[in-house]
Amino acid sequence: MGVFSRIVYGFTEFVRRNPVLCLLLLILAVGAPSVFVGIANFILYFMLTILLLIAAAVLVFRYRISRLRREMEEQGGFAQTGARRRTYTWRSAHRREGDVKVYKTSETPEKRVNDSVGEYVEFEEINTDKKG
Repeated sequence: MGVFSRIVYGFTEFVRRNPVLCLLLLILAVGAPSVFVGIANFILYFMLTILLLIAAAVLVFRYRISRLRREMEEQGGFAQTGARRRTYTWRSAHRREGDVKVYKTSETPEKRVNDSVGEYVEFEEINTDKKG
């Protein structure tokens, strides 16, 4: 009984807040029922389409997240093993303390500006202390 009374109360509150819309809908329902049914179908299908798009977006999002999680587990970055969770630093536990690896990059980076562009200007910084 409580559910039915809440539905009736919600309907009466909607009518109280939107009297012009309710009057227009009543006139359409009585005077032109086919137009009223067409508008109702349009609203129903529009809302159904939006719900289906949201559901599809949620499914795609869940698929992408699970695929990303699977890829990270395959790389060994975030696999759950026992009580210990591996993070990106788990490989550092296999090295002895004090071992350092240096990776050398290219000798010198290429110049991005041609030599003929601009000229070098020497300058000297001057500190001006103004005491007032």
